[in-house]
Amino acid sequence: MKHEFLARTRLALDFAYRPENWDEIRFAYWLREWINAPLLTHDLKRAFVAAWLDEALKKIPLSLAIRKKATVRDILETRIDEIRRRSDEEHGQRFLTSPETNRIFKVDDSFVHEFSPTDYFPAERYNPAKYGNYEFKKHYYPVIGARDSSEEFECAQYLDNEAQAGRIKFWIRNLAKSPGSFYLRKIDGRFYPDFVCFLPDDTTLVVARKGADRWDTPKVKADREIGELWVACSNDLRQFVMVKNKDWSAIGRILRREDGERDKTQKES
Repeated sequence: MKHEFLARTRLALDFAYRPENWDEIRFAYWLREWINAPLLTHDLKRAFVAAWLDEALKKIPLSLAIRKKATVRDILETRIDEIRRRSDEEHGQRFLTSPETNRIFKVDDSFVHEFSPTDYFPAERYNPAKYGNYEFKKHYYPVIGARDSSEEFECAQYLDNEAQAGRIKFWIRNLAKSPGSFYLRKIDGRFYPDFVCFLPDDTTLVVARKGADRWDTPKVKADREIGELWVACSNDLRQFVMVKNKDWSAIGRILRREDGERDKTQKES
C-alpha cells in the first residue's frame, strides 16, 4: 500500500509540475529549434508544431509534455519523416509514370556505368554443387556471386545458354548494394536488378526475377515502372524485362526480336 501511494503521488507531481519559465509558447519555440527537419521551411515547421501541440494538449497536460520534451521531439521527427516519405512515394511515382517524363529525361552515353574488371567482390561465391553442378561459361567475371534461390540459378543458366548460342555476348550476376553494381534510382532508394546482359549489337538487357507472391506489391511495381521508364527514355538502346516466376520465354522474346532486327539491318546494308 505504501508503494502504491508513492507511485500515485509521483505521477500526480509529474502532471502538476511545470519547469520554471516554461509555457506553451516557449515549448513550441524549443520544438521548432530542436526538430531535425532540414527540408521544412521555418513557416512550415512552425505551422506543423502548432497544429500538433493543439491536438496533443487536449489529451495530456502541458507540464507532462514539457518534462518529456525530448520524447515529444522524437515523435514529431518520426511523424514528419512518415509524411515526407509517403508524399515522395505518391507524387514521385506519379511523376515517373507520367507521359511528360519521357520528354524531360534522356538515357544516353553521357553517363554510363562501368563494370571494372577488378571491382567485383561477392560476399558469397556461386557453389556449383548446390543447384546442379552447372559450369557457367559466359559470365563476365571469373567468379560469380551466389544465387539467392534455385529460380535465380535457373535464370542464370538460361542466360548462359543463350550466350553460348550467340544471342548474348556475356552477362553479369549483379550484386545488390555493392559499390560496383548497376542500379536504377527510385524515389525511395535504389533498384538493383538481378542480371545485366550485353548483347552482340552493343545494347544492354537488364533482367530481374520476381515471384508471383510479390508481383503486385508496391515495391515490385515501382521497380518495374522505373525499369520501363529507363527503356522508354533510351530510344530502345536499353532493354529491361522482369520475369514472373519462371517465364524465361519473356527474356527469349526480347533476344529473338533483337536477332530479327539485326538480321534486317544486315540485309538492308
